[in-house]
Amino acid sequence: GEQDGRYVRNYGGEGVQVYVLDTGVDSGHEELKGRVGPGKDFTSANDDQDVDRHGHGTHCAGSVAGTTVGVAPLATVVSMKVLHDDGFGQMSALIHSLEYVREKWLNQSHRGPAVVSASVALQTRSPTLNTAIRELVEVGVVVVVAAGNDDDITEYYSPASEPVAITVGAIDQDNQPASFSNFGPGIDIWAPGTDILSARPGGGLVTESGTSMAAPHVAGAAALVLEVNPSWSPAKVRQELLSCAFDVSGGIKGSTGKVLSTRATSGSQSCILGTASTPAPTPAPTPAPTSASTPAPAPTSPDNPSDGDGSGGGSGATVAIVVAVVLVLLGLLALLGYFLWRRQVCKNNPSQFKWWSISSGRSSGSEPAKQPEPVGQAAAVPTAPTTGAKPAASTAAGGSRWQGFWRPEPSKKKAADAARTDGAERQLEQLEGPDWETFSEAQPRVAQAIQQAQEMLRSTTLFENGCEEPFQALRRGLRACPQNGPGCLDSVPAKADVWDFVLRVGEKRKFLSSQVDEVCQLLVQ
Repeated sequence: GEQDGRYVRNYGGEGVQVYVLDTGVDSGHEELKGRVGPGKDFTSANDDQDVDRHGHGTHCAGSVAGTTVGVAPLATVVSMKVLHDDGFGQMSALIHSLEYVREKWLNQSHRGPAVVSASVALQTRSPTLNTAIRELVEVGVVVVVAAGNDDDITEYYSPASEPVAITVGAIDQDNQPASFSNFGPGIDIWAPGTDILSARPGGGLVTESGTSMAAPHVAGAAALVLEVNPSWSPAKVRQELLSCAFDVSGGIKGSTGKVLSTRATSGSQSCILGTASTPAPTPAPTPAPTSASTPAPAPTSPDNPSDGDGSGGGSGATVAIVVAVVLVLLGLLALLGYFLWRRQVCKNNPSQFKWWSISSGRSSGSEPAKQPEPVGQAAAVPTAPTTGAKPAASTAAGGSRWQGFWRPEPSKKKAADAARTDGAERQLEQLEGPDWETFSEAQPRVAQAIQQAQEMLRSTTLFENGCEEPFQALRRGLRACPQNGPGCLDSVPAKADVWDFVLRVGEKRKFLSSQVDEVCQLLVQ
């Protein structure tokens, strides 16, 4: 607490079920073991909801209810696997999971409080998905969603644009907005989302960043509220979270200034999330009787110096100043030591320890409103990669592209390679001749992806509306290319155009940075 540096946990979310819609959850992890309820796999018939081969879901679940890293360490996690092992999925799976939770809630003879934590998103606004979220909230389930990592307005994306969902943006340790976090009037509350330590599949902890990491903190806080008031409506839970929140004056990133707080402050006596422990007041001393002819001088102390020339409290004030100076010097030494330590760690492990300093490149001027893509007409979502190149699975009804909000760090090499040598226009390479024909026969999927990439380099609109699909096809195809012979990585045609396309994807789709790194490494082989 602010008053004595100690924090007292009053609640742990006991009796509350938190449905984590993600890549699955490692049910045997030491942070969650014994508190993972029966879930469901909506990506296949394998019942892999208790297996997480990606890591995103387990990390989010740990932030919700981890024994040592979770906000609600007594809550029960229920895994709803809606993302494949590569972090991508279909909107139909997400909607089916929401309907499943709704039906389960309605059919329970004894309804317990429930929270849905969804760190997922479409790359467009979907009325269908927003309606499914709204119908779930209407029956009494609290739904918490991530705002998104596109440094854009939440109004353009689902489910972040649904008003009844609690939409969460990401801040850093200094209550500053994360550079990648979406923003706008659709943000309900901000929560920690940079360098978040949580569970990883197989055991242990790992640090990740993203609005995916912010939303589970709020979902855990909602579980704390529902432990005390299990019959509260989602609207009352939202109000409690906002009432207990710390309010940053002037707002954050043009959005609300509400920052998640799980402890009551002196100005918020009604908050039930937690309390800052306060030392018991020291009783005033009983004054000793004095002679009427010799009145005793008024007692003085360092905290209450006497008036006049200040001589009554001079020695105490001097001591306080000396102590303050010593503390400041110790703090500066500690800060210097920290930066020296971090510098050494960065040299040894640059991908894990790095300050966020990626610029979005957006100007301060106004932008034209984006037109959302029609639901059901977006590009098909490829399935998780398998051994042996197989055709991508077709998209089910309403298969718009969406994925988890993971934000891995880009490598230093990629950041250096991404620097443009100049801004001059250049001609795209012609895809023709015997070399192109040979490569196309050996790697038809990669060839098709290169053609689509060139089309998108010619049109900003095409790129903004659909760059992810050819990028993923290119990534999977390059992974299947042999080291030598026809269709090998060395013989990739229009390589300059491919590099340009891949680096542009990295600039515009920051949440794909780890996959961009992978493609860059393949191209330099």
